[in-house]
Amino acid sequence: MRITRRATLEATAGPEGRTLEADLLPYNVAARVSDDGRHHYLEAWEPGSLVVDAALGTLPVYDGHMPTANGVDHGPLIGRVVPTSIDGDAFRARLELADTARAREVHALADLVGATVSIEADTPPPPRGWDGKQITRTAAAPSRLLGVAIELLPNVGAFPGATVTAARTGAPPMTSTMTPTEPDPPTEPTDPPPPTEPESRVTVADVDERIRAAVARIRLPQLAEARSPLARFHTFAEAIIAGTADVEIARALGRVMIGRALADNLTTDAPGVVHEGWLTQVYGIVDQGRPVINGIGVAALPTEGMTVHWPTFAGDLLTLVGKQATEKTGITSVKVPIGSDSADLETFAGGSDISLQLIRRSSPSYLETYLRIMAAAYAAVTDKEASTQLMAQITAGLGNFVVYDFTASDPSGTALRTAIFRASAMVQAATGSPASVVLAGLEAFVALGGPLTPAPVFNASGTASASTLDVVVSGLRIVYGPYLPPDALVVTNGLACSWREDGPQTINALDVEKLGQNYAVWGMGAFTATTPKGVVALVKTAPVTAGRASSKE
Repeated sequence: MRITRRATLEATAGPEGRTLEADLLPYNVAARVSDDGRHHYLEAWEPGSLVVDAALGTLPVYDGHMPTANGVDHGPLIGRVVPTSIDGDAFRARLELADTARAREVHALADLVGATVSIEADTPPPPRGWDGKQITRTAAAPSRLLGVAIELLPNVGAFPGATVTAARTGAPPMTSTMTPTEPDPPTEPTDPPPPTEPESRVTVADVDERIRAAVARIRLPQLAEARSPLARFHTFAEAIIAGTADVEIARALGRVMIGRALADNLTTDAPGVVHEGWLTQVYGIVDQGRPVINGIGVAALPTEGMTVHWPTFAGDLLTLVGKQATEKTGITSVKVPIGSDSADLETFAGGSDISLQLIRRSSPSYLETYLRIMAAAYAAVTDKEASTQLMAQITAGLGNFVVYDFTASDPSGTALRTAIFRASAMVQAATGSPASVVLAGLEAFVALGGPLTPAPVFNASGTASASTLDVVVSGLRIVYGPYLPPDALVVTNGLACSWREDGPQTINALDVEKLGQNYAVWGMGAFTATTPKGVVALVKTAPVTAGRASSKE
């Protein structure tokens, strides 16, 4: 059950006896509400979004309630709800109160000083972190009305759009069907009796009850005849608010409020109910993903073995076929060797023995947080391994290169576009497909993306956005690799190299002897450069490596 909305109401002795008439729920009016007394959000209701379920039987009316984090705390039951209209511009109802002392008192005080009414409905809770945002309840997913609570001393901040169906003044007297079981309150205001002995503490409930008793003794018509400064106010709460700025009103209020100093109650006096507040989000877990591995792609491993093997062809296609000199003469015939290459499979893992006490008693969940951290660690370690193996291919001279100095002046961006375009053509020559990504270290990434402007830009070298760190040059995305050398620039695709992997996966087992549970995150992977010449580095100066393919700008 959730408190969803409050509205004003008035007391009147209608055709059904002791009743309160009110618009419980104005339609299409946004209001600030709370389900737990701490978090608030905006809520609006459409016609048909609140219904009465006949299966629930009689809908109760309570004497007040309070939303808490564990549900709703109710006052005593004092009547029932009789819906009168659930269409139009509001959900209207009549609250029929029982012939009990408290119900009669609530009816009398509502007639005298006004009141507010709160509805309870089985609305779904708002999404987490929904403070301040608006939720609209619709007829497509109607909520059921569960009950109503009356709160004396009106809520001055009543929700907009709430209307009163009975007049405040001139209300009909109570009908003869009401049989009081206790004496009526005195007709003349009297001061509360002084305490018989000193009190060291005054609780909120004590103050509230004494204020209610004092208000019951006020007769607003008599105050008006005596030209009291309180006569112009419709409700006691309005007078309280005005009294904060008007000395005369404050003095008049002093004749009906408890005439004694209230004891100070501080948070230090109640350590049993004031607890430490903790945020549920764990900060400091930096998961950068695997930009290099995602850039070159992830491929599957063979089903067996700890070494990945693949066949290779290193011949010259232009030497395999030739012209026939004349008919019936020998054709071109050369050997077509098929070689092989391989990469060792490596295992990456990490784990801990976590006590069952820590798993069961932690909030937020230690185990959930631990697995998030381990997943981020696995991603970082494997991406660093792939970055290291990729640069090893370049250092060993197994790939190609294009000479381009990203630190040199290039106002028009022509040199940058030309270098990347040439590198992509070299990747296609080696693999049969153009490049799909440009991998960059930090300094190179900043040097390429910094001078560019955000999209959309036409006839430009490329685009870049600091808010997303998306950099695109000649249609190729520049990806920042945190574990690449700062000046690295590599143009390639998934046919030239890839990361082959089985994992990551989680395993666990109970440690009965120590009341713990072992958890580990692990996987196996290998960097495979299946077509090394499809890995093209953009370098400031040409490396001195005999027999290495190259292209200079």
